Amino acid sequence: MTNTYYLSNNDNDITIAVTISTPGVGYSEADKEVPGGASVKINDSSDNVTGSIIKTVVAKADQLDGCSVEVDTIVDLDAVDPALWQSCFDNIKATYFLTGGINGDIQFGCDDDDKKKSKKGNIITIAKIIHLTIK
Repeated sequence: MTNTYYLSNNDNDITIAVTISTPGVGYSEADKEVPGGASVKINDSSDNVTGSIIKTVVAKADQLDGCSVEVDTIVDLDAVDPALWQSCFDNIKATYFLTGGINGDIQFGCDDDDKKKSKKGNIITIAKIIHLTIK
C-alpha cells in the first residue's frame, strides 16, 4: 500500500529510519524517487543484518514535493527452520519512521500488499512506497 507523508514548504530536514524485525538475514535500500523517473539512493542497511536502516536525512522539505521514498527489503530465511517460514512471513514487522513533516514523527507499517514471498518460501521481499507532498 502506498502512503502519504505531508510536508510544509520550508527547509526542515525530512528523515527516514527503518526497522525490520525478523529471524532471517535482511538487506534494505531506501531511495528517493523524483518525478520523471530519476532515483537517488538515500541509504542502505549494509551495517545491519536484519535490514534496518539508521535515521538518515532524505532532503529539505521544500525539495521533496511530488517525490516518493521507496524502501526495498529482502529477507533470507535459509538459516531458519523451514517449518517456521510461513510464520515468519505472516509476522514480519517493518516500520518506517519519518520526521520533519507537518505532523511531526509518523510511523508507517508493512501492509499485507507490500510483502511477497518466493515460491519456495525462504525469501521475503517488501516494497514500501511513501509519497511526499507539500500541504
